[in-house]
Amino acid sequence: MELEDLKTTWKSLGNEIEHIARNSKDEIIINNNQDIKTSLINRFRWGAGMLIVGTCLLSTSRLWAYTKMPIWWLCAFCLLFIFGIIATFRLIAMVRKINLGEDSHVQVMAQILSIKKFYRNIELYGCTMILILMVCGILFSPIPYSPIEIIFISAITLVCFVVEYLWYKSNIKKFNNMQNWLE
Repeated sequence: MELEDLKTTWKSLGNEIEHIARNSKDEIIINNNQDIKTSLINRFRWGAGMLIVGTCLLSTSRLWAYTKMPIWWLCAFCLLFIFGIIATFRLIAMVRKINLGEDSHVQVMAQILSIKKFYRNIELYGCTMILILMVCGILFSPIPYSPIEIIFISAITLVCFVVEYLWYKSNIKKFNNMQNWLE
């Protein structure tokens, strides 16, 4: 019984080896990496689509939402979402510029690091703007908040921002180490 299983496994493995031998190593690497590149571009497209839908919903929220948020707050968040959409399309363009067939590994790695650094910077700036908008929204909003709600929202927001900033600093150190390694 085990001998038959071993024979069938060996025959299937032989077929795989013949298939791999027919394709060159470079073609396999490029095809696999193009699949990764395409999936990353598709992920960014989905993100841009969700930001566009979110911007449309937020900009029309005065028409359908139960709680009427101040116009300045809605405009600021819509503007922040629009900057997010622009940044996402820039990320898509940066990923498309990666040429796996012609660029060396060092060049591809440098491009990937620049994409990651841009993404992390946009994420940090976006979180900073959200923090500022939330604090301004709480302080200058006509919606009455109790002092306990203000303290709770502010504390949670501050903790999340500090965690995001610490994560950003650790990632930037790693990126700098990788860039030093590339040089």
